[in-house]
Amino acid sequence: MNLQESFEIFWEAYPRKIAKGEARRVWQTKVKPDEGLLRVILAAVETCKQSEQWQTPKYIPHARTWLSQQRWEDEPDPPAPNIQEPWPGSGLSLEAQLAWQQAYPLPTEAELEARG
Repeated sequence: MNLQESFEIFWEAYPRKIAKGEARRVWQTKVKPDEGLLRVILAAVETCKQSEQWQTPKYIPHARTWLSQQRWEDEPDPPAPNIQEPWPGSGLSLEAQLAWQQAYPLPTEAELEARG
């Protein structure tokens, strides 16, 4: 998977769609993720989406900022009340969520191409 394809997967998952070009530039020049790091970043985005802060769009950082500051490495905030986590069980650590992601991996490049 190339950087453009992986960025599009990230962009689709990220909830605040502002300054896509700047976010893409940071992705391609600073982050440059392999598939393993892409999984970590996507898991962190999903965890952040469940946080109380991210329930209000104006408090979601722009993707460029989130990427530049390597926010996927932050300690996750607790989920907002009444938000169901996307992983089985409640309150899973990032490591447990990553293990779940490995059990159910991202689609392969061929699967993505088949989707058209």
